[in-house]
This record gives sequence, C-alpha cells and structure tokens, in this order.
Amino acid sequence: IGVGNFANFSLGAKIAPSLTQPVMVNAEVKSLHKGVFQLEGPANRGGLCNIGRSAVLSVGKIQILVCNYATKIGDPQFYKGFGIDPSLCDLVVVKACTSFRASYEPVSESICLTQTPGAANSDLKLLPYTKLPYPLFPFDEIKEEDIKAPKRYR
Repeated sequence: IGVGNFANFSLGAKIAPSLTQPVMVNAEVKSLHKGVFQLEGPANRGGLCNIGRSAVLSVGKIQILVCNYATKIGDPQFYKGFGIDPSLCDLVVVKACTSFRASYEPVSESICLTQTPGAANSDLKLLPYTKLPYPLFPFDEIKEEDIKAPKRYR
C-alpha cells in the first residue's frame, strides 16, 4: 500500500473472533515500521520490545498504531517509538487492564476504564467458559465454611 496511500483495513478480533467483530476503517498509511522499541516507563525500563511489522494509520484526526504482536502497551514508548507522542494527544487509548497506570497516571488529566468485548476482557463472567470446575469464584457464591485452606494461609 505504502506511506501516504489510503486503503480499507480490518482491525481487531484476531485473537478471539468468536467474542467480537473486527472494525472496518478506510485509513491513510502515515508510517511503516519494523516494530522494535526500547521501554522507558517504570516497568522494565531499558528492555526491548518487538511488535513485529507495524504501521501508524490515520482516520481523520485519529491515529492508530497497528502491529503483528501484542506486547507491553502500558509503556508510553509503545506510541512514542512510532512517532505518536501521547502527551500531545487529546485522548490516548491503552488496551491494558492495569499495566498502563504507572506511566500514564502522572501525566493524565483523567483515566476512564472501559469494558470491551474480546479475549482480554477483565470481567471473567463475560467470557464463554465451558469446562470450569465448580464451585469457582467469581462464578459461584462460595461460603467461608466451604473454603478448604486453613485460615492462616488466606
């Protein structure tokens, strides 16, 4: 496709297509990358990450970093390494449950947690498990007397 060109892209739903649908976008390719960057945040500072072949796409004012491999997206270098400075953005979406907080809380006006469909859903009750042992928290109510471990280990 090449930098500066527009194309239709199917984004997301690669890990668990039965749980969610991809999003279709017509986007401009802003840049292409090999996908290697060095972490700078408080966790794993100096470590190398490889997200594989990657591209920054633009849909209007929205910039989207797409990549081959999932990795430590809670680190701001995940964006900076590809030409997107989170501190200059009105809104930054980080698809992570908690790993982003140490890097983003100090520089964010606010943080809004969302519940999105897919394999990384943090609400375990929304995932379609079929072979759970019972009883199992949080799926079942478990009474104190049903817990087998001695209290000193809880």
